[in-house]
Amino acid sequence: MLIHIPDDAEAAASARAAIVADERLTYGAVGLLLVILDHAPKWEVSVGGLMERARDRRGDEGEGLGALRPMLDELYDHGYLVRTGRRVGGKLVQNYEAFAIPEGSEEARVHPDQVVYVIGQHGSGVVKIGTTSSLRARLRTIQTGSPVRLEVLWSCAGGRHLEAYLHDAFSPLRLEGEWFNFGQYNPVGSAQRTVEQAHLMGVR
Repeated sequence: MLIHIPDDAEAAASARAAIVADERLTYGAVGLLLVILDHAPKWEVSVGGLMERARDRRGDEGEGLGALRPMLDELYDHGYLVRTGRRVGGKLVQNYEAFAIPEGSEEARVHPDQVVYVIGQHGSGVVKIGTTSSLRARLRTIQTGSPVRLEVLWSCAGGRHLEAYLHDAFSPLRLEGEWFNFGQYNPVGSAQRTVEQAHLMGVR
């Protein structure tokens, strides 16, 4: 599961407060979403895994599929969860993306400071494609978990819709999450050409 939450601590806290105040959601859906958002950006979990965690915490009283499914449906309906899929070995594998700011909301539109970036090691085809409102902070966070020196190879103004367009376009090259392997091809040139196509379609 990919988890999208603002890099800035104040913005993240504001997003969580907005979730709690969202009157469209039941208390159960709010609680489930906050639990999901508290995990690492590439938390490995399935619906079955959520059920197991609930039983580990509360025994036989832990929420089963019958209880979790309506909460998940609420989150899907209001843009907090999005189903995605990619092909692995010829089979379609379903995944989920969780958003602290719901897709389609006014807040999810492109912020003036928001950019789509390509981060990686110079000369390597392995890169991360994402979006952030603070490139410097984002690079620092990603560098912490990398054994090689990373740098911002390219960026342009854009938000989550443009990021999603790039992720879909490069899905055959996906390694995991937001990481892609372009092999012998230039990831920056590929991203630039794909962004030009996206702009022609009105994706920003």
